Amino acid sequence: MSRPFSFTEIYTSLKGGGVQTVAANGTAEALIAQGPGTSCRGVFLQALESNTGDVCVGGNDVDFTEATRVGVLVKKTATAPLFIPIDDLSKVFIDVGTNSDGVSYLPVVG
Repeated sequence: MSRPFSFTEIYTSLKGGGVQTVAANGTAEALIAQGPGTSCRGVFLQALESNTGDVCVGGNDVDFTEATRVGVLVKKTATAPLFIPIDDLSKVFIDVGTNSDGVSYLPVVG
């Protein structure tokens, strides 16, 4: 496991980022396809302001459905982003309750 990092390191290590939406609710969508440039030290995630509903974040088995939920629920009204320490962006998946909802993300690299 890598060592903890300071806020200064986080600020100077923010690279790229983007938006990921889920076309059809009930479908786990990878934050980003696996490939070159997906390694990281963590990622900040936040539900899109335009979302109709909330977003569930987890692994490839993420499930938004309340009765069978797998993952962490990110409320569309959350004012602070969720930080996930992880080594590869392609390991993060999202699922939504409403078609076309999603997240914005900002990876920490280096």
